[in-house]
Amino acid sequence: MSDFLVANRDSRPLPIVVRESLEELIRSGHFPCGSQLPSEDALAEQFAVSRPTLREALRALAVEGLVWRRRGVGTFVARRPTLSNSLNENFGVTDLIHRQEQEPGCSHIEIQETKANEDLAKKLQVSIGDALCRIERLRTADDVPVVFSVDTVAQTLVSDSPLLLKDQSIYHLLKDIGRPIAYGIARVVSTKANRSLAERFNSALNSPLLLLEQVDYDPDDKAVLHSLEWYVEDAFDIEVYRKGPHELI
Repeated sequence: MSDFLVANRDSRPLPIVVRESLEELIRSGHFPCGSQLPSEDALAEQFAVSRPTLREALRALAVEGLVWRRRGVGTFVARRPTLSNSLNENFGVTDLIHRQEQEPGCSHIEIQETKANEDLAKKLQVSIGDALCRIERLRTADDVPVVFSVDTVAQTLVSDSPLLLKDQSIYHLLKDIGRPIAYGIARVVSTKANRSLAERFNSALNSPLLLLEQVDYDPDDKAVLHSLEWYVEDAFDIEVYRKGPHELI
């Protein structure tokens, strides 16, 4: 008899029992992160339940972000913790991870001075050739890489405190120096991991990513920060508030 057998051992609905049993097996490492689960037929037999019952349990796990399903291939354990991010609110990656009661970290940081090209000069409202500070960081949640960010600010803003960015949110730093962020304008596009990003995230080449490009402004509508952030797709649950037609009148 299988060690996974749960039927007739719990008075609760079977999908709930199976979901909790699978979750325990995932969190204990029996099914490692990134691994493929056994087939539906095999799991249904092991748990002594019907395939519809098993599918309902798997759907619940998918909603929680513990597994993801690929049509025609199978079900896989998520590689990373899922973070819920509402695009209606403008806060940094550090705060995003804190909100999920996970420990934010930075496994890689590179800070260098650069010059504003035509594109960055326009976006940051500076002159071509002005000195900028470029900060690359690989952000982690509970030591797992989830975001690679490239932030660019005027060199004069962070000339006295660039190393503080290793352990501090850049939003907090800008607030501390008197240039708080009032709002940001962003665009989000789907993309794929090139070789460099795949190595940073320890993921497959061409694995799906979300790219967020944003310019942040201070209360005087002056551009302060330009950001490029690559998010591991299966690590984030993105929410957006959309106005109804009556709110547009």
